[in-house]
Amino acid sequence: MRTQLKKEESNKTSKTKWKEFFEVKVLPISIASGLLYIIYGGIVSFISLYAQEKGNVDLSGYFLGIMSIALILSRPISGKIADRLNSLYVVYPGFIFSFMGVLFLGLTESALTFQISALLIGLGFGFILPSLHATMLELVPNEKRGTATSTYFMGIDIGISSGAIILGLIANYIGYGLMYLSSVVFIFLSCIVYFKVEHQKKMVQKSSLEV
Repeated sequence: MRTQLKKEESNKTSKTKWKEFFEVKVLPISIASGLLYIIYGGIVSFISLYAQEKGNVDLSGYFLGIMSIALILSRPISGKIADRLNSLYVVYPGFIFSFMGVLFLGLTESALTFQISALLIGLGFGFILPSLHATMLELVPNEKRGTATSTYFMGIDIGISSGAIILGLIANYIGYGLMYLSSVVFIFLSCIVYFKVEHQKKMVQKSSLEV
């Protein structure tokens, strides 16, 4: 009997310690963000090789520069739109921009389309990622925000690191162009996960209002 009680106590203690470092409520939104960072990891790791394959190594520098500028400039714009209207008016256009940007990147045959893809991806990520972070904070009470944030950024780190591995393996078989083209799947998956999170959030808000 005592042995069983000790086992139950140890199980409760281990669960409590686990919850101190990991917030389950933000796991879906962390996955949505991580899926996008898989693409980001693939861009940072292989864009120079892809540019070399296209016959102009300098394109990679222009690409990263344009993407970074678009990412920085779009963040305050997306924040204002989200505050005045709703984050949905920012996130879904961001998914569209990202999809079009990755599509352009995979199909590019000129310096112009290469740069357009950088602009679209930067705008898309700049619209989506701050809103995903804000949504993550809305899912937990204030005292859990520290743990939630660490869980969220854990998803980002996994996305970036796994992006280089996953997309690198794909590139070995089908080349860099088709690799980037196939990575639109991660955008679709991220959009689906985000849609489910928002739907669940609405259901919780609706039930709380009814009570």
